[in-house]
Amino acid sequence: MTIQQILNIVFDPAYWQRTPVTCFVSNSFPYQFMRKVLQKIEADKILTIPRSRVQLSTQDVKTLLPLLQQTVLGQASFFWLGDVEDGFTTKNRDALLAGLNGYVGENRIALFVQEVPAKISLQTIQLPVDITAADGMALAQLFASKTLANPPKRSVIEALLNQNQQLPLNLFITILDSIELVHVKHLPDFVRYLTPLLPLSAELSNLSQAFFKRDRSFFTTWSNISSEYPPVFWLAFWHDQWWRAFHVITFAQQKNIILAKKMGFKLPYSFITREWQNYQPEYFQKLLAQLYTIDYNIKRGHSFCFFDFLYAQHFARMKK
Repeated sequence: MTIQQILNIVFDPAYWQRTPVTCFVSNSFPYQFMRKVLQKIEADKILTIPRSRVQLSTQDVKTLLPLLQQTVLGQASFFWLGDVEDGFTTKNRDALLAGLNGYVGENRIALFVQEVPAKISLQTIQLPVDITAADGMALAQLFASKTLANPPKRSVIEALLNQNQQLPLNLFITILDSIELVHVKHLPDFVRYLTPLLPLSAELSNLSQAFFKRDRSFFTTWSNISSEYPPVFWLAFWHDQWWRAFHVITFAQQKNIILAKKMGFKLPYSFITREWQNYQPEYFQKLLAQLYTIDYNIKRGHSFCFFDFLYAQHFARMKK
C-alpha cells in the first residue's frame, strides 16, 4: 500500500463511520507521521466526535477495555492509544487486542502495534518504514504546501528525494517540519548537517560494519573516504553510531528486544544480530567521551590525527 492510498483511507469520513477499531502496523512507530495525520483529521473534522488520549502506562487492561467501550451521556469518543508496544507488555498488548476484537460500538479506537496476532481479526493499515520519492512528494504536497511554494526550499526537498531512493517515513516528516523553519540563507548549512541523519551510503555502511567487527579492511575504507567529509561530519556520524550501539546493547541485555530493534536503525545488521555481544555499554560511553574531547580540540583549531588515534586504540583492544 502506497502512502497516497493510506492517506485516501484515513482522510475518508466514510472509513471511520464503518470501522470501529483501526490498528496501524509497522516495524517502528512513525510518531511524526501519525501526529500529522491526527492533526489533519481534527482540523478537517473528518471525525466529528472528540478525541481522547489514554496513557497506557497507568492503565490495566481490565479497566481500560470498559473505558474504551463506554459512552458518556450518549456521546461517543475517538480514542487514540498511541504506541501500544511502548506502553504495554506483549501479553497485555494481545489481551487488549483480543478485548477489542469484535467491538461494534459508537466509539472509534485507533492504535499502533508492530503486529496483530493471527487469531485476532481487526482492521489493519500497514505503514511503510521507508518511503519512495513519489511518497515523499505526496506527503510534502499535503503537509508542507507552503514550503513547496518557496523555490529554494522546494529544490532542497526534490534533491533530497532524488538522491535517496528510500527515506525513513518518520525522518522525512521531521525534515519537512525543519525546512519550514529554516531561513533560506541557512539552507546550505541545514543540508550539510542533515547528511548524518540520512540512510548510510554503501561506503559509510561498510566502514561502520568493519569498525564493529574490528575488520582490518576498515583502514582501507577510511583512507579512501575520510577526506570526503569534514571533521564535523565524522563527529556527528560516530556519535550517532555509538549512541545507538550503547542503547542496543543496554536494551538487549535487558531482554527488551523491541526497543533494541528500534535503536538499531542505521547500525550494521551483523552488529544487531551478533556483534553486540562482544561489547559492554560502557565501552561506547568511553568512545563518546573521547568524541567530546576531539570536538573540543577541533574547535580550538587542532586536528592532529585524533580519529586515527581513536581507531588504533579500538583495534588494539581485546574484547571488552
